[in-house]
Amino acid sequence: MYHTPQDPSSAPSPETLAAIRTSTAELQSATSTLQSEIRELKSQLASLTAHKTTAQMREEIEKLECEKSGLLERLDALRAGGVQLVSFDERKRVAGLVDRWSAVCRRRREVWKDVWAVVVDMAAGMEGVDLEELKVCYQC
Repeated sequence: MYHTPQDPSSAPSPETLAAIRTSTAELQSATSTLQSEIRELKSQLASLTAHKTTAQMREEIEKLECEKSGLLERLDALRAGGVQLVSFDERKRVAGLVDRWSAVCRRRREVWKDVWAVVVDMAAGMEGVDLEELKVCYQC
C-alpha cells in the first residue's frame, strides 16, 4: 500500500470545516425542499393527465349527439306507429323455433365432424389425395 505524504498546510482550518458543514446542511435542507416540491408537482401532473382534454371531451360530445339523433329518429319511427307489437305468445313461439333450429344445427355440425373423420381415415390410405382440397370441396 502506498501512502502519499500529506502537507499539513493544505489541511483545512476549523473555521473552514465549520463553513463547509454549514453549507452542507443548507444544501441538504434545500435538496429535501426541492424533492418535496418535485413530488407535489408530479402528483399534480398525474392528476392533470388523468383528466380528459378539451378536444377529447368535444369528440365525445359529438359522438353522443350523433347517437342521440339516431335514437330520436328511431323513437319517431316507433311513435309514428310503423312498429307492430309482438305478443308474449309470439315471442315464446319464436324462441322455441330458435332453440329447435340451434339444436338441429349443432347435431348437423357433430355429424359433419364424424363424417369428416371417416373421410380423413379413408384418405390416409390413398395416394394423391389432398385433404385441404377435399376440405374446401366438402365444407358446408
